[in-house]
Formats: sequence, structure tokens, C-alpha cells
Amino acid sequence: MNNNTVKRCDFRIHDIIDGKYRVERVLSSTQTYQQFKVIDSSGKEYILKLLKLWEVEPRLRSNMIVSAENEIKSCNIKSHYLTNIVQTGIVNGNPYLLTEYFKSLDLTHYLRNPRLNVVKVVKDILYGLRDLHKSGKVHCQIMPENILITDAGRTMITNYVVLGGRGNLLSAKNKTSNSRYIDKSLAYQAPELYNLDRYVTLLPTIDVYSFGVVLFQLLTGELPFGRLVTESDWINYQSRARSNDWNRNILLRNDLRDVWISVLDMCLTSDANSRAINIDEILDILPKDDNHYVSVTGSNVEAPKNILNG
Repeated sequence: MNNNTVKRCDFRIHDIIDGKYRVERVLSSTQTYQQFKVIDSSGKEYILKLLKLWEVEPRLRSNMIVSAENEIKSCNIKSHYLTNIVQTGIVNGNPYLLTEYFKSLDLTHYLRNPRLNVVKVVKDILYGLRDLHKSGKVHCQIMPENILITDAGRTMITNYVVLGGRGNLLSAKNKTSNSRYIDKSLAYQAPELYNLDRYVTLLPTIDVYSFGVVLFQLLTGELPFGRLVTESDWINYQSRARSNDWNRNILLRNDLRDVWISVLDMCLTSDANSRAINIDEILDILPKDDNHYVSVTGSNVEAPKNILNG
């Protein structure tokens, strides 16, 4: 790559990205990427994620490009339960990708909502996680903000494409900032990630743990190991999480209490080896209904793989 072709991008509302996509809303910005809601010339809406390659040291850019390309390629998963990648490109030397946009609200708007069909939503989340895991991907950021309920009633997982590396993402969360407030996304991190080894293998069980926290919130509106606002809260939260001391009493009046207790027990344990090994173990416990898995034509998720070597 010629580093001279990489230029800073400061896109704002109404700017045109790559001569194709008009910015309707700036959604977020991290150290490694920016995210926008955009619209093309035909009126089709998308979410655009742009890798901030200009922020990367020139000597590291080639490796970052290869990492981003591999991530995008491996995340081309056709699933009814994921916001799928629809296009990729480069603007000012910086890679970007487009994912599907749906009119929706994230799950934070539905916590402890009596009108929500919790079993259906939970199954849809699990179907999406199963598609990810069978495709060899671990989400690493399962939380209510990354789960959408569309106007059509579909539940979909988003933000599973991580530009910049999952290890870097998780390590950055654990760094102490100048703020006295704690990043609430830490509440969804499995205890084995509190002191993350740089070269550790990220296993699907960390998504299982995060799912357990999300389920607890759906049912109670609370976090399973207590409040999480200050640094002191975070110390206590970690201690209770390591001790499997989640609040069972708050579920006393739930009609499916025994089912949810069983699911939460197999998700919220601090011992990764004691959690559900795969998503089907959790699905098998849930009540049977008509919400069966919906496959997508052309999907490779369920396709058999012939292993010739190794």
C-alpha cells in the first residue's frame, strides 16, 4: 500500500462518501472506526463503517488492511438474524463496508417490557449467535445496544464486524480512563476477559456469558451482579461475577422462573468450561413454539464442510 494515498476523513451530515453515499447521521466514532447512516442515489439506506486507517502508524497499515479484509471476508454470513454486509469499498485510502439498515429500536427500549414476547426474542438472538459461531466468529460485544428489534418484528444482531481486531477492542475497554464513570459495556464481559492476555483465543463461551447478562436484563431491567456506575461499583461487580453471585431472588414471580434459572445458571458461571458449550444446549431448554429457525438461500452456515487435512 502507498501510504501517501491514505488521507484523513472527516465526514459530516450531508457529505458524500466515495461519491456514492450521502451521510444522514453520524452514529459513532472509536479509535479505529467511524459509523454512519447513509443513503445511496436510489434512496436505499445503509449503515457504513469506515476504518480510520489514517490514525494507524504508516508501518502498521499494511497489516491492518490485511486484518480488515480477512475480517470482512469471514463476516460475509448470510443470516436472517444478522445485519448482513452488502458492499465494501475504499475512500481516501480507507476501507469501508456497508451493512443492512432496518427501521428499528435496540433492545434497551424493551427491557422488562410486559408486551415483549421474551421467548421469541431470546430464540432469535440465539439463532443469530449460532449462525455466527458456526461460521467461526465470536461477536465479543453482545449487549442490548447491539440487538435490534425491527418495525417488522424481527430480532437481529448487529455490529459483529470488528475492524481493528477483537483483542484490541476488548483490551481497550479494560483500560482505565480519566472519567470516574465506568463503561457499562464491561457488564457484559465474561470474567476471563477482565485480565485479557494479548494472545488469548476468544471462544464462543464469552458470547454465551454476555447473552446471559442480556437475558437477565430483559427479564428484570437490572444487571445480574448489581449496579455499575462508578469504579467502586466495578470492583464489586467483578467480585460477585467471579463468585457466580447473581441475583436469583428478583426472578421469584416469573412464570418461567425455573426455565430462566436453568438458562442463566449455564450462562453466567465464571468458569468458561462450565458454560453451555454451544447455543443448541440453551435452545433445548426453552419452551417449544412455532418460532423455528429460518434459513437464508445461499447461506453457508448449515453447509457441510469436508475436512481433507487436519
